[in-house]
Amino acid sequence: MKSTAFGIVTLSFIITIIMAGCKHGSSSGSSKPATENSPFAMHDVRFTNPDIDEASAILDIGAKTARISAYGSLIWDVIEKEKGVYDWTASDKVLGAGYAAGANLFVVVGAQNRLEGTPLGTGTLPKHMDWYLQFLQNAVERYDGDGIDDAPGSPRIDVVQIENELDGIAFWQDTPENYALLLKKSYQAVKQAAPDMKVAIGGVATPAGFYRFYKPVLAELDRIKDNPGDQYFDIFDFHWSGQFLGDDDYAAISLPAGTYEMRAFASNIRSELDAIGYTSVPFYITEMSDYSDTPEGYTNHTEAYHAAAIMKRYIYALTAGIDKIFWAQIFEEHSAGGIVNGYFDHVGLINNPLNDGQSHKKLAYYTYKKMVEMLEGSEWKSIQIVQESGDAHIYKLTRNGRSVYVAWWDYLNDPAYTSGMTKQVEITEVQGSAAVITEAIPMFSSGEEVTDYTTAFRTETLGISNGTTTLNLGENPVFVELLQ
Repeated sequence: MKSTAFGIVTLSFIITIIMAGCKHGSSSGSSKPATENSPFAMHDVRFTNPDIDEASAILDIGAKTARISAYGSLIWDVIEKEKGVYDWTASDKVLGAGYAAGANLFVVVGAQNRLEGTPLGTGTLPKHMDWYLQFLQNAVERYDGDGIDDAPGSPRIDVVQIENELDGIAFWQDTPENYALLLKKSYQAVKQAAPDMKVAIGGVATPAGFYRFYKPVLAELDRIKDNPGDQYFDIFDFHWSGQFLGDDDYAAISLPAGTYEMRAFASNIRSELDAIGYTSVPFYITEMSDYSDTPEGYTNHTEAYHAAAIMKRYIYALTAGIDKIFWAQIFEEHSAGGIVNGYFDHVGLINNPLNDGQSHKKLAYYTYKKMVEMLEGSEWKSIQIVQESGDAHIYKLTRNGRSVYVAWWDYLNDPAYTSGMTKQVEITEVQGSAAVITEAIPMFSSGEEVTDYTTAFRTETLGISNGTTTLNLGENPVFVELLQ
């Protein structure tokens, strides 16, 4: 791979607002609640996508939370084009459809408006803070689901995020101190209108950006506290993608400033938060990705590689203490950020025919669905690292009082690897009569070949001897369930 400019999708998120010609995709189901503590979430969901029913797709794979795309988000410049006059049309459609589908809604707020001299993309503190805060409170009141001054259907936003990727100059050209002030004022306004609505700090684009920009933000938030115990965000968000150098890079990101391992990075952030009294703030990764096919400037990744990356990235993030992980995205972009055949055109779980003529669900779609099926409801904070050596990884989760293991081999790290090789590993101290092994990727080279999800995954039953079962890991990650 080679690195590209970070934040391409979110630059589109702020600048490219598609305001015409969208219609509802059909959505089934009812309203809340969804499983709020589930880690399975999706980024850049377009509930009114005219080309595909994204609501049904995220319901099918089991994602519980949706980070809304640009169209329908709370972008001040788009909604209030005349002072005091609000056009909620897009937000009503999108948030209403998402809520009707049963999704927890995560929505980004854009705090600039050309009417007051801060047009879209300038990334600065509003010149008229009271004016912006009035917009924000009106938006929160409309989408707090309390039945008072609500949008049609009383859709409810669960989380608002104040701006995004502040460490990228495409989104924020102001100081860390001014962002801290914006976050504080926004948090107070949100809580005044809807005390139960959560507020997320804008997502960190890169680890290097955290140390350069977000550490000063945290220091300023501590300095401007009204009271010693005050907090001005409920969720910390950082992004972790495969757009940088290296394959099998789920655990570490390599940048010119250095290499950053996810667990160590999350631990450093936690230490910074603890130092200013934010001791119980959950961590989200709202933009997690890897790619399939061959984006411009990148080596080829098969659909199977892409599918395996989902498993590895989710499981490893859980071991780093991440509470919720948003894959980017359900349906491929086309020329994301104006880049033809760019990285972000290839991270989605369903092909976009405008990219290469293909429209099928990728293997990654079915792997995501299988991952949710096998692991949803686990005791996420109790995940155990069983083995991380010899490029073999084994993790143990507890679900409904029973153990479920996830295992894989990072075979690409073995220079002698040839197709068909396996790596033998043992899981010890297990109790049961047998172990059922289910490969996490369908037994095909392309999702186009999957005609029956229920029979698409290879399984086998292995014996348990003296509390030990022996696996031969190949290219695909596996789930291991114990029979009693």
